[in-house]
Amino acid sequence: MGGIMIEILKDISIGLAPLSKAEIKTMVEQLKAYKLLKGYRSKAGINIEQFIDTVQKVSLLVQHLPEIAELDINPLLANDQQITAVDARVRIG
Repeated sequence: MGGIMIEILKDISIGLAPLSKAEIKTMVEQLKAYKLLKGYRSKAGINIEQFIDTVQKVSLLVQHLPEIAELDINPLLANDQQITAVDARVRIG
């Protein structure tokens, strides 16, 4: 969750790469917005397993390419079918 969740609610989770799927799952479950991510009322949640896989792949990317100083994916769109990185910025340094 971005935007208001980060700016107002400070709903973030931070980990150090490389992250295991279990670590990522715990991080996601600790978010205040986790109930929204799982789905609520008649609204479908995101595909949590696919989201965890995506985060793990990014974690492995920065582990294997230590020259990456910064990596920003914004926005990362998610629904019950797919995860899509709309824009990304990488700073090498």
